[in-house]
Amino acid sequence: MAEHDPSYKLLFSHRDLVADLIRDFVHEDWDLLLDEQRLADTELAGQRNAAAALFRLENSRRPEDIERVLASLIDWLAAPEQGSLRRAFVVWLKRVLLPARVPGAELPNVNTLQEMRAMLAERVKTWTEEWKQQGLEQGIKEGIKEGIKEGLSRGQAKLLRRF
Repeated sequence: MAEHDPSYKLLFSHRDLVADLIRDFVHEDWDLLLDEQRLADTELAGQRNAAAALFRLENSRRPEDIERVLASLIDWLAAPEQGSLRRAFVVWLKRVLLPARVPGAELPNVNTLQEMRAMLAERVKTWTEEWKQQGLEQGIKEGIKEGIKEGLSRGQAKLLRRF
């Protein structure tokens, strides 16, 4: 059996080496780097496409922003032939976006964009209350720690004045 020679892959992995050979077969913009952080939400909001929706989700800072994009996606991707794209968005939201936005939160099993939207509407209230409670608890701990530190400092100062 002949051994496979993978060296051709190296040749084709360098654009400049084969540019003349493939110029007529490849679009002029070989690749396109998008910096979604630079795209303003107002620019993206007017665009009715999945890429713009993905960028808007990435840029979202509030639950309402995510909900707004999900509402648009539900509308745009309603056709039966869009099923795989709808599922891809749900999987991406569950595995990438939401774990990054809400670390440690337990996410229920949702299978559709409609279920995702409903779950977020319900869970955001709970998460907000949990965050407030965590902030309050952290504030109390920090306050106690600062109080103890201040008390020790004053106690040491009084002790030093006695001697």
